[in-house]
Amino acid sequence: MKKMPKFDGPIPGENFTADTRNFPWHRPPDETDYVSIVERAIDHMSKPDVMGVMLTALESGDTILDYVTGTARVSVGNGKLPIDQAVLAAGPIARFVESVAVRAGVNFERGWDENPPIITPEYVRGMDPNQKVERTPAPMEEAPQEESFMSMGSKDPATSETQNKMLGGE
Repeated sequence: MKKMPKFDGPIPGENFTADTRNFPWHRPPDETDYVSIVERAIDHMSKPDVMGVMLTALESGDTILDYVTGTARVSVGNGKLPIDQAVLAAGPIARFVESVAVRAGVNFERGWDENPPIITPEYVRGMDPNQKVERTPAPMEEAPQEESFMSMGSKDPATSETQNKMLGGE
């Protein structure tokens, strides 16, 4: 008789029987205030040894996005920050890293698109791999020039009689 292979996988629902406090991200985070998260991150990154690692990573080809994402993941994984606050704090922290790199004269890449494409119906149609469509920003339409009560057509202030009528006077 042929022996059946042994299935060695988790039993459905087994995760509900385990103690969820085994991992740092299962416990409440150490910090939840947005301002103090950004301040503590910048204070930590301002230390000479941390700044040296940061600049070396940027000089070695890591982008600012890579560096900030990596530090955020470590903080979330260690239970220091909640994921939503880490995402919100990434912007100011990336600006800090960029300013340090500029002052240090490091040649770096940001890692994000400086001029993201404007999503238009033509752009979405162009996502078909069989078609080739150039990504061009949509032209901005100018507001029509009209003379109205709220437009600033006249450069002179209203007369006192007109002002009195506007304010409900006789």
